[in-house]
Amino acid sequence: MNIKYYFTLAWSDIRNMKDIYLPYGGMMSMCFCFLYIIAYLGTHGNFYSLTKGSIMTLDLLTCGGVILCVLIFILCWTFSLTIRRQISTRQGLYRVLGFSRKNLLLLNACVMIIISVLALIGGMIFCIVFGKLLIMSAERFARQTLIQGITVDMRLMLWISLFMLSVGLVLLVRDSVYIVTHNPLTMLRKEKMQEQPKAKKLTTIFGIVFLGVGYGISLSVNDIGDDLEKIVFAILLVIFGTYCVFKGTGIMLLKLLQRNEKLYYHKKHMITLSNLLFRLRSYAVSMASITILLTMLILTASMCISLYTGVEDSVKQRFPEYKFIINGINDDQQLQQIVKKHHLAIQKEVQIPVVHGAMQVVVRNEELWIGKVNETIKENDSVPALTAITLSGYQNATNTQVHLKKDEVLLLNRTSHPIHTMNIRMENDDHTISIMKKKVRSSDVDFEVFPTDLVLIVPDQQAVAYLDYLFGEYVHDDPGYSTTLSMYRSMNFIGSEDNQKALAADLNANEEITIEDYYTVLDEMMSAYGSFLFLGILFSILFIFSIFMILYYRMHEDLREHEHEYSILYRIGLTKRELSLESARENRWLILAPPILAILHCLMAYPAFHLFASLFGFGKNGFSFMLMGEGCLVVLFVFIVYMLLLQMLIKKKIMTRKV
Repeated sequence: MNIKYYFTLAWSDIRNMKDIYLPYGGMMSMCFCFLYIIAYLGTHGNFYSLTKGSIMTLDLLTCGGVILCVLIFILCWTFSLTIRRQISTRQGLYRVLGFSRKNLLLLNACVMIIISVLALIGGMIFCIVFGKLLIMSAERFARQTLIQGITVDMRLMLWISLFMLSVGLVLLVRDSVYIVTHNPLTMLRKEKMQEQPKAKKLTTIFGIVFLGVGYGISLSVNDIGDDLEKIVFAILLVIFGTYCVFKGTGIMLLKLLQRNEKLYYHKKHMITLSNLLFRLRSYAVSMASITILLTMLILTASMCISLYTGVEDSVKQRFPEYKFIINGINDDQQLQQIVKKHHLAIQKEVQIPVVHGAMQVVVRNEELWIGKVNETIKENDSVPALTAITLSGYQNATNTQVHLKKDEVLLLNRTSHPIHTMNIRMENDDHTISIMKKKVRSSDVDFEVFPTDLVLIVPDQQAVAYLDYLFGEYVHDDPGYSTTLSMYRSMNFIGSEDNQKALAADLNANEEITIEDYYTVLDEMMSAYGSFLFLGILFSILFIFSIFMILYYRMHEDLREHEHEYSILYRIGLTKRELSLESARENRWLILAPPILAILHCLMAYPAFHLFASLFGFGKNGFSFMLMGEGCLVVLFVFIVYMLLLQMLIKKKIMTRKV
């Protein structure tokens, strides 16, 4: 036959089954558009010239693009299987009419080509129409201009088209293997036989064990940094366990209920349990997929919103009292001139002389080692960062009075290792090593000026000596070396917010000055987590669309199967009211089971994801349980509404017609 005939027949099939093919093509177009937006931001954004969150924004977009590619492949694979199941009847009819396997292969290839081309064209139209709007939304979340001059990148569209076509090619090869190795006519006959599903004990056990172990790992995590591999393993266990629960445990439970004669032979239960048993066999995979997608949706949306809305509180914790920390200006008059230039006045100031900031030291056997310690580091040693300041600066910052003896130091220890002694390892002029010991007193007062693990407080009269002690060499006796201590200033200013931001920008532009201020840090974090929220919104939209596609295909199958099933039940004596109640009982189980299990997944995953949010620097308030709970309630409400709408459609299209 002429190839034109196959394309004509394929187009006819697509038009006749547009309610199946149209959502699938729409999903591919949407995936094309989202992938283009992320790739466009990653390739055209001049992130290294940005002033806020440049590196993190680029990393988030790159990671999001890779994850989206994997997700696109999984979604296309899953929904093409659903389409395969629904078109098998039509292919069986073609076999009856005389089509060979080769004819079906060519027809299936033509259908795939038409769908792919239409989806790519739709995706390009989405990019042209909505691309600028989405990029502007990303810039609004990031609070800065990511791209100067938004254009249409046809080369990037070509690369994404090749990726989407490669996914379609993989699906075409899989469907071709399916057609060659299976006889659609035989599959039709098997579907009509309606063999009773068997309870698989091994699958049931695996489902319960996988979920139990996954939940246990999530609830027992204490340190997300050390247990990250365990979390990934737990996620995989929960995913596999969910599929096993619906394919094995659900059927086993219905079988056990059937064995209870008093329960099974009740007029409200007999037909319901029998129908649920057959329908669960068909819907187990889709129900498990909905559960996983709902879990991902709730966790992704609630975490992204929690992180974004919690940025300001996190920054306030980082700057609890002072909004500016300035290092590199020792001249008070110079600082006054800069402040007046921006129409500001100093409201409050604390000066802290710093000996040295953020250097690596060694903690071993409850002892702190400083000086020449790099060559002595052992495998089990802890290597924290240390900042050394003077006693007077510490007292000014904490409003305390502390007296230190000559052989004593004060230590603010934020690590989990107790420290009672400090050893100073010095290299002498003849290259021999000498060790000095100091007693360590623990500081009971914490202050947020220096974020290092250890803050060493030394007597003022020994501050210059510690310039040598920290490096393990007597170098500052040389007249060529400066013994002037660096001055850290914690400050607040009186003036408008815009003027304070201008001051921060002016000081940041000076390479000789180090500044950390509330406004710059807030803008950087809002920029980075704005990009995170934008990606979360894109993925959430994709999850929602995927869930509704599964529900749509299920509703399509439900309406078709109910029409045949209830016509038989009506002929054997059931009234239309009884059929309506029967349908409602079945749909309650099939529709509400996935969101309920997804909510259980989220509750069990919350402790681990709460710790994961702490990696982003948001402390105890990183992941809002209330926000996650609200997401769970919204999801449950939406599925209840869907169940009611489906029941209304069944009553309208089936119960009210003549059967």
